[in-house]
Amino acid sequence: MRAQQIPSSEFNALVDLYNATDGPNWTNNTGWNTTTNNVDGGWSGVTVENGHVTELFLGQNGLAGTLPSSLGDLEELTTLYLNNNELTGPIPGQWGNLSQLEVLFLTSNSLSGPLPPELGNLGQLTTLYLANNSLTGPIPSELGNLSSITDMTLANNALTGPIPPELGNLSTLIYLQLINNDLTGEIPAQLGNLNQLEWLRLGGNDLMGTIPAELGNLSNLSWLELSDNQLSGTIPQEVIDMINGGNRLTRIYLQNNAFTGIGTLPQTLFADFEVHNNQLDFNDLANNTSNLAASKYSPQRFAQDPMSIALSQGDALNLTVNPSGQNLTYLWQKNYTVLGINSPVVSVSSASLQDAGIYFCTVTSLDMPDLRIFSDEVTVTVDGQTSTCEDDDGLPLGLIWRGAVVSAETNGSPDFQGVVNDSVTIVPTGQPNRYTISAHVAGAFGFEAPGDFYADCAGGAHLYETFSFGIANDGSDFGGAFSSYDPVTHTLRLSSHTLSTFPAFTTFAVTEFTPYVAPPTLSNRSVELTSASGATVGTLSTFIDPNSDSTNYALVNGQGDTDNALFEIIGTDLRLVTGYAPSAPETLSVRLRAIHDDRPYTMDSVFVIEVTGGTVSALTDGPSESLSVFPNPAVDLLNIRFHGASSEAVECTLHDMSGRRMLTRTFTASPESTTHQLDLTAFLPGLYLLKIETDAGPLVKKIVKN
Repeated sequence: MRAQQIPSSEFNALVDLYNATDGPNWTNNTGWNTTTNNVDGGWSGVTVENGHVTELFLGQNGLAGTLPSSLGDLEELTTLYLNNNELTGPIPGQWGNLSQLEVLFLTSNSLSGPLPPELGNLGQLTTLYLANNSLTGPIPSELGNLSSITDMTLANNALTGPIPPELGNLSTLIYLQLINNDLTGEIPAQLGNLNQLEWLRLGGNDLMGTIPAELGNLSNLSWLELSDNQLSGTIPQEVIDMINGGNRLTRIYLQNNAFTGIGTLPQTLFADFEVHNNQLDFNDLANNTSNLAASKYSPQRFAQDPMSIALSQGDALNLTVNPSGQNLTYLWQKNYTVLGINSPVVSVSSASLQDAGIYFCTVTSLDMPDLRIFSDEVTVTVDGQTSTCEDDDGLPLGLIWRGAVVSAETNGSPDFQGVVNDSVTIVPTGQPNRYTISAHVAGAFGFEAPGDFYADCAGGAHLYETFSFGIANDGSDFGGAFSSYDPVTHTLRLSSHTLSTFPAFTTFAVTEFTPYVAPPTLSNRSVELTSASGATVGTLSTFIDPNSDSTNYALVNGQGDTDNALFEIIGTDLRLVTGYAPSAPETLSVRLRAIHDDRPYTMDSVFVIEVTGGTVSALTDGPSESLSVFPNPAVDLLNIRFHGASSEAVECTLHDMSGRRMLTRTFTASPESTTHQLDLTAFLPGLYLLKIETDAGPLVKKIVKN
């Protein structure tokens, strides 16, 4: 290829980028000759067309430093990938001059500062990925001018202020993801104008008010996520009707808010609908749960805030809960010990020091046995004292966890299950500072804030003290370090908030876990092309709790069930159905569930099954070319290995299942097998199609991203 010169302003911009981001130490800086204005295919990551820089692919390449404003001089730039590096500082406002820019990918860096309003000038921009940074300040209303945008992802930053109603002007928008920021205010009703929108993800913020009924106009919506906010009021019937109203809404997440009412769910429910940890009552859910697993709507909590009551000895104490429903049972606890009071009221006519403690109530109904409604804690002090461990009690006899737990999910992503008043007990083993988890929440493999440990101390029965989070012995967060299915020793470091004699960061070794349920495993994940029809793929198994009954397996709907219809389960064998005879190697995806007979919870796994055998041919009468990808499923990096009959430039593209192009790379094939890599870190979990265009024709492979 003949060396090409580019305008001096563009050459200087590339030099600025190299110098500002520690170019000499990039993972790949091949060809970056910053002294001569000759740019050709040897400059790694740079594409030049018609004498101008049009693409920069420098993701996961070790860039460290700040972004130069001079990149705004790349007047023909269409694609800019700088994701998964160590970039810091702000996004330059001068980048608003990139009038031809279509894709801006800056995810997973350490960028900070506000979003420049000049980004609203990018009239050709289709994809704006800024997730997983430290961006602050408001979302500029000018982003409502992005007339070509299809994907706006600003998740996992520290953005503040309201969601601009101007975003309702983005008529081309398909994906809007603002999760895990610090956004406040109400959800703009104008978002109901986005008639192309498929994903609306606003969870993990501080949004307040009600859900606007206008969201019911989003006829193409397939994912609505409003969880973990402060939303209240009644869930509109217009939104409920979207579930089975003829559109594609398959996920609706409203948990961890303060909703006090709900519309009527359809009799047949095809959506993943979660509404637990709100303020719904038995009467709200009595006719709405026949299609839902209990974990989707239970627990709920009463509409009250945690409070403290200060008494003197001899004062009266009255605690009350007021649920609506029939055939109710009340379970009052003080300091997590059952009081044996089956009544909506706890009454003490003359309080003593023994009445001090932390009170709460769990209410159930015979008509809805799977629904639990909890009151918030009431801390009662008597003469300024609350039941706590004393300084001379020594180390705890045991630990009890109250808070959220993390449940294993099919593709390796954690599924956060709120367990408001359940407990996990860590009891001593008889060895100093060594404890065993003896009671385990269903499916839990870790613990996640908000929550606390309470220590059972020697100074009195069931007296508890709050402990702070520590870290595990591998240096990771406590929640991520524990595995129900890995009984190796883990170390928990705890410190007391109040005990003066409790050492800072005392270490406890947790040596054993008792899993409640476990997902299925599969002994083999491939089958030969020539024996595909009716062939056994592998044997299913799972961890069996010694206290559990038998386990069955089932094919179930959900993410990853793409090819369920091609499989059947005979006993513990997973088999391809008789009559399935593929004409070429392919990759299949199946979702399976382990059902523990005496456990109320289930666990799923998604398996990718390879139908193997022979060479993949691009065209029957063309040159033979082989293509393999690994690992598949992939988490971060996908390796691509292929060879051609002769050296040639080939285009590699990655598409989502709707056909939208997500990524483009150009590789060089050769008669020998060559391996190339694609960075998938920034992509959402799911199925994708990898397509390689060669002179002989296309090669296509199905990819699973975990």
